[in-house]
Amino acid sequence: MRKMRLPHAATVLGFVLGFIMEANLRRALILTRGSYPKVFLNSSITIVLTVIALASIMLPLARPFMKSVRVRKTY
Repeated sequence: MRKMRLPHAATVLGFVLGFIMEANLRRALILTRGSYPKVFLNSSITIVLTVIALASIMLPLARPFMKSVRVRKTY
């Protein structure tokens, strides 16, 4: 952890919450007979949280691409 400069608290929190999230996802999939849309798009709050999670993953990945497009437009 020192080599990668990971904070200890965040790592422990990730391990604990990761296990809890995995157990609850497994439980939800069992209840819905394996249907992901029923789990993630069941109510408005889950839709909002899913969109926020996807945006937080996609925006950092898209930022270098958007910068390269802006640089090309200036020429």
